[in-house]
Amino acid sequence: MEDAPSDNKPYADHRRTPFDALIEERQGGILVPSAFCQFSCRSKVNQAKLFRDYMIPHTRVISCRQDLLSAVIAYGELGITKVVTKEDRGSGGSRIHLWNDMELLYALKPCKEPFVLQPFLEHYSDIRVVVVGDYVEAYGRENLQNFRNNLGCGGASRTFPLAQQYIDFCREVMALGDYPFAHLDLFLVSNGEDEKIYLSEIALGGGLKGAKISLKECNRLKCELIDHKKTQLRLHCAAR
Repeated sequence: MEDAPSDNKPYADHRRTPFDALIEERQGGILVPSAFCQFSCRSKVNQAKLFRDYMIPHTRVISCRQDLLSAVIAYGELGITKVVTKEDRGSGGSRIHLWNDMELLYALKPCKEPFVLQPFLEHYSDIRVVVVGDYVEAYGRENLQNFRNNLGCGGASRTFPLAQQYIDFCREVMALGDYPFAHLDLFLVSNGEDEKIYLSEIALGGGLKGAKISLKECNRLKCELIDHKKTQLRLHCAAR
């Protein structure tokens, strides 16, 4: 997911780590987004663990060579040969790799552990959804040159009409991860009349090159939402 410049992010000081946020929360600080949210936001591996049921079936976290061997066996039994690896904490598509052969991946083991392993989807639509309070916008992304649809990797955007089922899916994912707002990347897989929605990844911020909303307006809405939620939390704590 493409990141906006760090000085334009209203929700975090990027000199701080998620563990710093956790310490502050434990000491009685009111954090929005929460430390739990920040832990999942900055790690593809944590997201694969937390949102596994919303991701492509058979998504795995590879933490050691034995995990990779187990994946080779399991994928082989399922007839899965083409896979994608996602290195932890990568962004903008730079640490996502396509493999045509699981045995080659096992032999080379090029990714630093832990990393995410997923079956490759041959046919799908890649959708970026921006959700900030009541504001919801989506646009499609595609790249005819390579499998990375990130706009920073040569992808192009197109308008995408967002049905209620997609919004419900996004809000369900956000609730699980305690995200007050989010930029979500979805995979839509159509099989005749049946359509499946899968989460690729989620972040508190991200590129808006294909969006109608500007970065300035998006961050303004985020700041308003943060202030509102902090006020609610303070009132809740005072009422205890």
